Amino acid sequence: MPFQPGFRGRKRLVLSLFGSATANNAAITLPASIIAGDLILYGNWARNFSGGASPNTPAGYTTILDRDDLVNGTSSRCNVWYKIAAGTEGGGNPGGTNGGVENQRWALVFRGDSPIVSVNVGSTNYGQSDGDPASQNCTASGGVPPLVVVAGYRSSGNVTTRSFSPAEDTVISPSGISYVKDKIYNAAPADVSVDMGDDGNSNTLWSTFIACAKA
Repeated sequence: MPFQPGFRGRKRLVLSLFGSATANNAAITLPASIIAGDLILYGNWARNFSGGASPNTPAGYTTILDRDDLVNGTSSRCNVWYKIAAGTEGGGNPGGTNGGVENQRWALVFRGDSPIVSVNVGSTNYGQSDGDPASQNCTASGGVPPLVVVAGYRSSGNVTTRSFSPAEDTVISPSGISYVKDKIYNAAPADVSVDMGDDGNSNTLWSTFIACAKA
């Protein structure tokens, strides 16, 4: 680019994974040392004796997903939330939707080389079936980097097929029946295809991307 008097290049935010946590009970402990401007992604699959739990958004969080499409004896409510951290969240329990017989909680914390001040959620997909949910294409190529693509997989049985292409950076699992994967794109984001098989009842697949910006 030719030099332009008065022009100052503005470096784009660079995103990385700071920490993660999982729990299969009523509480989760977020990673310690969360600082202001971190991005917290937090979710749960929650089941009662007779279907998905009632939704409850944790204080200060914004909902990305709140679904229980089957509403039957083995179904679970799927929640995904986000929060730009104030810096006081480290080591805490956000709470939120709570199942009477099952909780599959997870959290991912992302940090930029500058504080994150805003996010844009895009291409949110969801499928829940007692059979094989349809594959999904998260169209992250249409997002502005940096961004993170995240996908979740849950069944009443162990999830044996959990594809994510291009390959994920990280995978976490509250238990064998639920998994969450992510991939960071600091430049040139690509669409990500995700899929799972029929591993039991209430087979649940979701995907989304979250683009981040600094001041």
